Amino acid sequence: MKNYTYKGLAFAIIQQAVEDYRFCKEFHLKEELKEVEDFFRSEWCDQLLLNLKLTGNDILTVLENE
Repeated sequence: MKNYTYKGLAFAIIQQAVEDYRFCKEFHLKEELKEVEDFFRSEWCDQLLLNLKLTGNDILTVLENE
């Protein structure tokens, strides 16, 4: 059960970061956007994505091309 809880929390954090990125981009919030981009480039983000075999840079690339 603990592994499931971790995965759910990790997914929620990543999902919120994606929503934050889109919001900041839409409303041209440059400083906040940089903070979200820094998160996606962080080791912590990569640790959260470890079970998905993705990196934060992978997600950031998709978001930048939306």
